[in-house]
Amino acid sequence: MTPEHQHTAHPTLEEIMAASKPGIAAEQRASIKEKLAGYIPADESLAGAIRFLEDHQYDFDALHDFLETPAVFSTLKIKSTHGITVRRFTVAAACLVILSGAAWYYLNRETPAKIIAKSVFHEPGLPVFASMQGNKEFHELMSAYKMQDPEIGPRLLLRSDK
Repeated sequence: MTPEHQHTAHPTLEEIMAASKPGIAAEQRASIKEKLAGYIPADESLAGAIRFLEDHQYDFDALHDFLETPAVFSTLKIKSTHGITVRRFTVAAACLVILSGAAWYYLNRETPAKIIAKSVFHEPGLPVFASMQGNKEFHELMSAYKMQDPEIGPRLLLRSDK
């Protein structure tokens, strides 16, 4: 190549990356800056490097720092996935607590059948039917039977027959 043709040739991505390394002479960086003026490359990576340099006023050291900084995408994804998993388990635990409380309330609630079963008890013996006029002898006979008093029962029974 002739010196004129070499002067007008546009730099490659490798040349830009080499110029961005520390310790490169300012004249070499200025030469690359002149070659990049008005150049629109077809290669996307080269275009990205040129845009980066233009945005940072052709600071080649900033380009080097940017290229040497490792990308840490995997740890960000793990953290976000971990947060979503923790939230899902928290929501599931809250739903489980609410559902178990609702089930306990439903199964242990006081239904009319349970209230009646608690308040009504079976008393063995003869039934006693109360009435408005009342039958004193019959009531005393039933009370004697319930108290298992053998002497009063027959006496009251004979008296009620009269």
